[in-house]
Amino acid sequence: MIIIGKYINCIGKKFNRLTVVSEFKKNNIYYLKCICDCGNTTEAQKRHVLHGNIKSCGCLNAENRNKKLIDLTGRRFGRLVVQKRSDEDYINCNGRRVAKWDCLCDCGNSVSVVGSSLKNGLTTSCGCYQKEKARENGKKYKVKNKYDLSGKYGIGWTRNTNKEFYFDLEDYAKIENYCWSENNSGDGYVYTVFENAHIFLHNMIMNKSKKDRYEIDHINHNPKDNRKNNLRVVTRSQNQMNVNVKSNNTSGVTGVSWDTTNNCWIARIQKDKIRHIIGYFTDFNDAVNARKQAEEKYFGEYSYDNSMKHSKEG
Repeated sequence: MIIIGKYINCIGKKFNRLTVVSEFKKNNIYYLKCICDCGNTTEAQKRHVLHGNIKSCGCLNAENRNKKLIDLTGRRFGRLVVQKRSDEDYINCNGRRVAKWDCLCDCGNSVSVVGSSLKNGLTTSCGCYQKEKARENGKKYKVKNKYDLSGKYGIGWTRNTNKEFYFDLEDYAKIENYCWSENNSGDGYVYTVFENAHIFLHNMIMNKSKKDRYEIDHINHNPKDNRKNNLRVVTRSQNQMNVNVKSNNTSGVTGVSWDTTNNCWIARIQKDKIRHIIGYFTDFNDAVNARKQAEEKYFGEYSYDNSMKHSKEG
């Protein structure tokens, strides 16, 4: 029996698979340096060793996992046939060791796959199946976009939703060899896929790469209007100044909401991640006007009203 509060000399004693060789104190906590039956040396808190919470250097847990491990040798998963367990395990994000299995694909390639990915159907080939599907999709979607170049600016139609998008005629040579689609997220942006990367039309027209820290703002809020007079280079903060009213907004005006605590309208504005309270108002129109004045003060040309005014003038 272990008596709590009484000092116990553990040097030379054995606890499960651990033999204590020394004892030391760190941050007012006692630690034991132990040699495991497997030959490894480990350090652990004294109380955990005495109470049996730690029984080995970790080898016991590994052995228990191996006992519970289901042998997948010889089983087929899609195009993969398991040959044997891999010599090296996979270390997941939590630091746990996960079994990997050496597999032979029907195409002749060999690949090592985590067992859970095989059993869950996440991995069914060495990668050849995905490449075949990509080639099939490439042939299927090789149909180019339709264009109308007869006006002052070019009009194209997205391949997947058949919606119009606009561009300057001088940019046609830059975009004509790509297949353009409407983004599936519902934000309305037009994109293409090149070398497994999504490239937005407005970024290509403005020659923006992924390494560039700036953003491209659609001044009139129409993501399909990619004429250069509607695009401008902005910072992330400036881009947030020219936004539509969010879908969860109940007042219909950005930055204006009903304050249930004070039973009045409150107007707020945020710039550079700092939220400013403009004021409290009994009249809704007063709150809206105060918000617009604050936008003029803090946002200037990037405010919603000024941006829309600029787009109409352009």
